[in-house]
Amino acid sequence: ALNIQRLDLDTDHYITIHGPFIPGEPVITAESDHIFLYRMTPVNLEPDTFCPEYDKDCIWKGKIQVEQNADGSFQVAQWENSVIDPITSRRKCMSYYPDSRLQVIGESIPSREEWKQLCLYDSAKSSYDDTFGDHRAYFENCLNLLGGKITDITTDDAAQEKQITYTWEDGAIIFYMAYRAEDDIWIPFRSVPKKW
Repeated sequence: ALNIQRLDLDTDHYITIHGPFIPGEPVITAESDHIFLYRMTPVNLEPDTFCPEYDKDCIWKGKIQVEQNADGSFQVAQWENSVIDPITSRRKCMSYYPDSRLQVIGESIPSREEWKQLCLYDSAKSSYDDTFGDHRAYFENCLNLLGGKITDITTDDAAQEKQITYTWEDGAIIFYMAYRAEDDIWIPFRSVPKKW
């Protein structure tokens, strides 16, 4: 049987996870000889890493399909990630992402050089931009925001900050984002409910 832990993931596939708790080790099961499923639960439910309102069954899950090369080695052919319980309301977002959590998430974003070490092919730049370079993609892919929309963007060039309003049916939040010049990305560091 193939040991998925020993796969050399030298293709342009990787997992990037940001969330309101620290992920544990993935549990991997074989669906077939070439398809593997994984589930990843929180590493712990301690108060400093776990938000009480968060669903205790919340997991990341996905499917990894591999193919065998002519020399007998394996490589990733397809990688699908999905997140259980995305953040679909202002209430959830304020509960899951206090400023301290946003700061931890921001600090965990790799530099472009670090990203190149994870993503060894020519698409490293475009995949970095697709994940972190655009605030819409960042909200969707890294903060798992769903069901709302960006309704306002204000840029303060002097302070190199943006204020981005994200609105759900139950209200809006303003995300304050700072520019990280060396990587040409905007990182959220604070959020507040928008008062109407």
